[in-house]
Amino acid sequence: MARLSEPLTQTSLQSYMFYQLRSFSPSAPDSTISYQAGMLQAAFTGAQFCTAVFWGRMADWEQMGRKRVILVGLLGTGVGALGFGFSSSFAVALFWRALGGALNGNIGVMRTMISEIIRDKKYQSRAFLLLPMTFNIGVIIGPILGGLLADPARNYPAAFGSIAWLTQWPYALPNLVSSVFLFLSAMVVLLGLEEVFHV
Repeated sequence: MARLSEPLTQTSLQSYMFYQLRSFSPSAPDSTISYQAGMLQAAFTGAQFCTAVFWGRMADWEQMGRKRVILVGLLGTGVGALGFGFSSSFAVALFWRALGGALNGNIGVMRTMISEIIRDKKYQSRAFLLLPMTFNIGVIIGPILGGLLADPARNYPAAFGSIAWLTQWPYALPNLVSSVFLFLSAMVVLLGLEEVFHV
């Protein structure tokens, strides 16, 4: 669940990012919108790249451990997604994307945990296949989810037209759903994942 949640959240916004950016600056030329979309996509992974070593060290530190780093990553990405969904300008959206990426160092930590949990070498290859498999599931579901839930007040006026906050923040709903999934994943990790840190 933890590995599925990140690609689900990150690819969801691809369906509506252009329209969200257009809503920030209706008069901006397409070239500006394209540049801003590229910046938003790069902000998460760029910030994640810059903090990956730090989160790796935190995962190895006895006072923090792997489980807590994964929890910070899930909750940080969830908060970043919420902030992004309720953004009202490009600069604010960029901040939330970068914050979500900076707090998420989960990929390397999850790989390390798999190697520590699965001690028998003959099963490690199967276990490691779970990471790209769940990533691909998230990449499939994310854009569909984002496309269905973006701007619901306009796309489904009978069901959502009277909800004021969906009119004010038309792209908040897919991010809200993604955040709920991230927070549920964090609860499952908190309650069900055993720390594998070994001194």
